[in-house]
Amino acid sequence: RERVTRAMKLLEETGLALDDVGANCGFGSAEAFRKAFGEVAGVAPGAYRARFRREAAAGGGIRAAG
Repeated sequence: RERVTRAMKLLEETGLALDDVGANCGFGSAEAFRKAFGEVAGVAPGAYRARFRREAAAGGGIRAAG
């Protein structure tokens, strides 16, 4: 769960490729990253990033600090 939470942050704050996000969060393969991310977040990493960017552009996607 901690690795997926870190991946969410990277997806929100960087333009890293999805495979690079997974590797930076300690996943051994892109497939393992996508599977774990989907189980925790309920959506694929690319869909999460797209949704976050749409919401951020609309003013509602940025999480509060803390």
